[in-house]
Amino acid sequence: VLSQSESDSFKFKELGIEKFRLKTLGNIKFSSIDLFENRSNNIGTLSEKSTEIKIIFASTHNGEEKIAISVYKELLKQFENIRLIIAPRHINRTNEICKIISKNKFIPILRTDNKDIKSNKEILVLNTIGELVNYYKTSHITVLCGTFVKVGGHNIIEPISAGSYTIIGPYNFKILELTAIFRNEDAIIQVNNILELECKLKEAISNK
Repeated sequence: VLSQSESDSFKFKELGIEKFRLKTLGNIKFSSIDLFENRSNNIGTLSEKSTEIKIIFASTHNGEEKIAISVYKELLKQFENIRLIIAPRHINRTNEICKIISKNKFIPILRTDNKDIKSNKEILVLNTIGELVNYYKTSHITVLCGTFVKVGGHNIIEPISAGSYTIIGPYNFKILELTAIFRNEDAIIQVNNILELECKLKEAISNK
């Protein structure tokens, strides 16, 4: 058994795994860091204007798109130069997400439409597989989802490695050890609720 942490190794010992069959290897997600070195920063559907701040809500689950749009509405009261990207964890929810966007009087633009995002009334929905890493690299701020509903979190190494300012919510029980590593170095922000998320986003947009 190759475990990712000492606490996991302890659990396997408690289950009866013999010591010589157990090794703490570490989290193999760190091995993906070199994937970012040759990634293009040119995403066709997003303007490369230096004044635009791109915020991606990544790996969203049911309920988190509503949070993204609610927060976006509040941010637009203070900032005009922001763009929102929603990347659902499961792309079969694309139609459902587009309806939520339209209901809130925004315009959903699908990645597969290959249209330019021309205003902050348009919200890009990443309905493709395998491009999320590129969007981390082009997004100034990542709000990593699966942490604002009781899913437990996703891979925080990818957005951090891509140089995107990364925020997670209160439900990170699947990535506790990983989160601790980055929190100890002030390399990730964790918020407890939507109000704190709004505050941290405003702070990040205002302070380059």
